[in-house]
Amino acid sequence: MTKTSTLILASALVLFLTSFAPSQCFIGGVNFTNYGQGCTPFFSPPQISGQFDPASCTLTFSLTSSPSCCNTYLVERFFVFGLFQAAQPLPFLGPGCVSYTSADLIVVQPNSAGGDLSVLLPPSAIGITFYAQGANHFFTTIGFTHDYELSQGLRVDIF
Repeated sequence: MTKTSTLILASALVLFLTSFAPSQCFIGGVNFTNYGQGCTPFFSPPQISGQFDPASCTLTFSLTSSPSCCNTYLVERFFVFGLFQAAQPLPFLGPGCVSYTSADLIVVQPNSAGGDLSVLLPPSAIGITFYAQGANHFFTTIGFTHDYELSQGLRVDIF
């Protein structure tokens, strides 16, 4: 066996063995802080919450919705993320509706995907603070209207 083939075999063995090693999460934890209040034309405003799983280094956001009634159907959910906190009134969506983030990233999920959004946190996320808010889009078949409800804001601190 030549020196080159031995080196290639050793490298392949190292890659094979390390591919089965459990990955390590370097994130120490995540703090979640609610702020503001949501708005809805229905029963009670939705809530956005977060959960961190250190075993998988995954951050999961959960967005509730008002129960649908009377030919009103939940169509899609919006997860809105921003680097800055905001307080921009959105009166065209309804009384008391406020955008609580700078809306730098918007993820749209169909209702069939459920109310959770999970993301894998890289080690470079340590020290980042960002803001999240959720919104739900409903369609009513009686008046053919589109209605929206917004959650409170959620500050996310990764350490």
